[in-house]
Amino acid sequence: IDVFGNHVISSSKDNTLKLWRLKPNNNYECLITFQGHTGSVNSCAFSPKNGEFVASVSEDHNVKIWDTMKFINKPKPKNELVVSQAIRTAFAHEKDINCVRISPNQKLIATSSQDRSIKLWDAKKLQMTLQLKGHKRGVWDVAFSPVEKLIASAAGDNTVKIWSTDDGSCLNTFEGHISTVLSVKWLALGLELISGSADGIIKVWNVKKATCVNTFDKHEGKVWAIDVSNPLKTGKQLMLSGDNNSLLCLWEDVTKVEEKEKQEEKKKFIINNQSYNNYLREKKYVEAAKLAFGMNLVRGFTKALELLLLEKDFSTEVIYSEFEELTNQPKFNTDYNEIRDIVLYCLGEDIQKLLLFIRDLNTSSKYSFISQIILRQIIKSQKLGDFEELKKKYQANSEDTIGFEKLLEVLLSYSERHWNRIRKYIKKSYYLDFFLKNIKILQG
Repeated sequence: IDVFGNHVISSSKDNTLKLWRLKPNNNYECLITFQGHTGSVNSCAFSPKNGEFVASVSEDHNVKIWDTMKFINKPKPKNELVVSQAIRTAFAHEKDINCVRISPNQKLIATSSQDRSIKLWDAKKLQMTLQLKGHKRGVWDVAFSPVEKLIASAAGDNTVKIWSTDDGSCLNTFEGHISTVLSVKWLALGLELISGSADGIIKVWNVKKATCVNTFDKHEGKVWAIDVSNPLKTGKQLMLSGDNNSLLCLWEDVTKVEEKEKQEEKKKFIINNQSYNNYLREKKYVEAAKLAFGMNLVRGFTKALELLLLEKDFSTEVIYSEFEELTNQPKFNTDYNEIRDIVLYCLGEDIQKLLLFIRDLNTSSKYSFISQIILRQIIKSQKLGDFEELKKKYQANSEDTIGFEKLLEVLLSYSERHWNRIRKYIKKSYYLDFFLKNIKILQG
């Protein structure tokens, strides 16, 4: 079938075409029957600009043009009319003809056949102007570009091709389907193609890059039909696909929506990043850490905590010394309220993200002290019974493949490794203490 306004043209295995009109009650009435083909009518198409003629192709290997101008937007005849004389008829192909399409300017007609060729015809004279050869199997569907002098074809050799309607040269071949490609249409005002195949797969292709940009597998049957809306008229790009299992799928192209969302996210990121840098300059490290956590920036989160520790004059705790001058060195103040404030905020926002942040920091000896401070605050801020609630909250929001217990095992493993490393350094420091003590005795 094909549609022009509120009129529909349909082709049938009874060797006829019928012209229908939509009535106000949403029912269709048959205006006219076209007879003349001697085989099943496989495809038909309205002239897209004004609907003044229809082209049809049949198993009788002929292409015909029928006059519909006198019936479009005219009162219904008292009796259903039968037209048996086409305006023009031409013998088109040696084998069955699968498809017929009319160019947007109504100057060309394209036919495709099981003889593996596509033919372009002058729409007025119905004389062949070009023959396009290159497919290795029968060509099931063709589609004229809405904006350029191009035509796309879908064939049994599992490929989609783009041809020039000026000289008939093949400009591109799209490979990716693993089954016969049965249908093809242009998308996004000629920037993309959509194709459907016998294995139920639908693919979207970028014409300029000649690459597949998306694949859909909602169909289980052969995708014989694909149609698209005009985005200039509807305001959005809609696609309709149908298979031989009686399934219709309505699709919407959300590329522009996603691009807009990405631009908004980029804009938001720039603003937040500027705010983060302002917080650092103003020494508002708590706000900077919270913002970096929300932006999913491990480095920014770590830097804010590190500056907060340095600002409060935290330094590595001296665990053992026999010298009085060393015992007055400042220690980590791990009970600091600002650190606890950050930890509680992060626990409330996203416990999974916080634990993954800790895991990443814990893998580095440079930042392990920060992860250990956060871990201690988590343990101190939660009652023993609260960890079951934390587990449930983690599992409810988690998209990570690592389970709660497994993640804790990883944290414990790295913590033990850092503890053993510190013990090793402490043990070595005893030699320094012993050496300095003996030097003092010798000088004494």
